[in-house]
Amino acid sequence: MKKAIMTFAAILGFSVMANAEVGFFIGGDLNYKTHTVKTTPFNDGKFEKERTTWEYKDFAIAPTIGISIDETWEIGLSFGIENYNDKTYEENSKAYSAELYGSRYFDLTDKLSWFVEAGACFSHAMELEEEEYAKERILEFYIEPGLCYSLSDHWSLELSFDFLGLGYSMYWDETLDDAKNPIDDKKFYKNFDFGCTTSPGNIHDLSEAVGLSLYYEF
Repeated sequence: MKKAIMTFAAILGFSVMANAEVGFFIGGDLNYKTHTVKTTPFNDGKFEKERTTWEYKDFAIAPTIGISIDETWEIGLSFGIENYNDKTYEENSKAYSAELYGSRYFDLTDKLSWFVEAGACFSHAMELEEEEYAKERILEFYIEPGLCYSLSDHWSLELSFDFLGLGYSMYWDETLDDAKNPIDDKKFYKNFDFGCTTSPGNIHDLSEAVGLSLYYEF
């Protein structure tokens, strides 16, 4: 029965694609952030505080491929890599993610449209702090709105508003020693988000509350 349902779904999917104007697109996100904070030294005769500096760098790339079923529906698959380096606290983390999503577009003008995107994302992150590793796995389901502007017949620019989205996340946390052996038991969390959705590194700021992507359609 299960095999028959899957076969029917595959036939239905190919039938829809055969009768629709299917197109292919590529695109993605590229982010680089560097941040330096220097505190002001303080001395009033009783208390003294030296100048301190906090510096970190964050690089992320997420290429995307997908199909346009017609002028209103798209399905995409994205793979992400992120590297975070904090020189002050000697923290370094790397994260990998895979995301499957679908989008429905609604025209506002000839070039501008708004869309609703829903998808699922799985990410795996490993963070090194001093002599311990923190391993984190996240499975997230989300829905969020956005705007799309057509630059030409092939190029388009998309602005997604994560801070207006809904998300449901499941976390698996584990602490490892320098030989990557488990130190304590795995921890499991569930979280419902309204606003900024979860991303590898857990650095929630404006750059993650609003996402900008560039796409090329063949």
